[in-house]
Amino acid sequence: MRKEKTVVNHNLLISIACNEDPKVANLTKSGQRSLIDRFMKIHRLSLRTFTTTTGGTQEQVSDDELRSAESFKSEFREIVLAHQIPPECIFNMDQSGLYYEVLPKKTIDIIGSKQSAVATRGGTKKRVTIISLISCAGELVKQYVIFKGTAGGRIEAYLQAFNDDNTCFGAQEKAWTDKVELRRWINVVWEPIARRTNGPKLLIIDSYPLHKELKEEFKIYNTQILFVSEGLTWQLQPLDSLFHKRYKKLAQDYFLFHQKDQFDTEEQKRFYMINCVKDIVSKINSTTIRASWEKVGLGYQGMDVGSEMMDVLDEGGMLIVPDQEVNDTMEEEFSLIPEQNSINEESSLMLIENDY
Repeated sequence: MRKEKTVVNHNLLISIACNEDPKVANLTKSGQRSLIDRFMKIHRLSLRTFTTTTGGTQEQVSDDELRSAESFKSEFREIVLAHQIPPECIFNMDQSGLYYEVLPKKTIDIIGSKQSAVATRGGTKKRVTIISLISCAGELVKQYVIFKGTAGGRIEAYLQAFNDDNTCFGAQEKAWTDKVELRRWINVVWEPIARRTNGPKLLIIDSYPLHKELKEEFKIYNTQILFVSEGLTWQLQPLDSLFHKRYKKLAQDYFLFHQKDQFDTEEQKRFYMINCVKDIVSKINSTTIRASWEKVGLGYQGMDVGSEMMDVLDEGGMLIVPDQEVNDTMEEEFSLIPEQNSINEESSLMLIENDY
């Protein structure tokens, strides 16, 4: 299996052993684990840290998925051309969880150290939800951040004092995007953008059931809706290509530089996270956002959109992003995840150190 770059762990080996020999299925869990431990020792196997984890490759995507991806891109082009939608009116919205403390997987330590402990402040399991909205022209529109709390309650009231032009806050009992919070995002973020953006617009969102349920509410002010094919968000959704990776890398950097700060109360922890998400937004530039669209093949494809757009389009109708800027962005995003700059390259592979 490892020759095929398949992830293998103890549970998988136990499952295979149970299928191969019914006697193994009758063993206790500790007996099954002991059997696998002996098997690994005999064959000189050990549990190793991933050295590379990436997305999928075309070779690993089914024919149906490839057809679905091409159909999605074709529909994207048809909508843009039919409605003459310029890049600043093409948007992608998506949600992503963000932990209070985003730890790196490794730390520099003394050679030969048997343990490399890391002190945290209990924030590795506490999270918020970020609802991001970006345009094909490279604009990061106001983000909506959901904390754990009661909608309309004390915590949400506290958070409202920190709303600004780039970030607004809400609360939900599990910090999730439920129908109430998604409708609030529509009212607070999307409706003002759609109202002041003249002409037709295109909003790309994933096929999350709640998105489909509220489809008509997204379609305000002449907005076309395009759902990303299920199971292909990693390949087709701009926010999933580079933006979210960059966001979480900046969250990790913020933690590293503030890990010695002392937090004695939940309010202090929330204040830390408020500053964190605001700091991140200030550091994500338009080059990263445009490259996110280019990487999934959704760079602007419109034709005959008027002379005012010609300064940002090349002869093929694609958004002009200087090669060096894109290369610098790609290099920064994937400095820890090499060989991920194209769906034609080896991706979605998990190369484990010291292959078996």
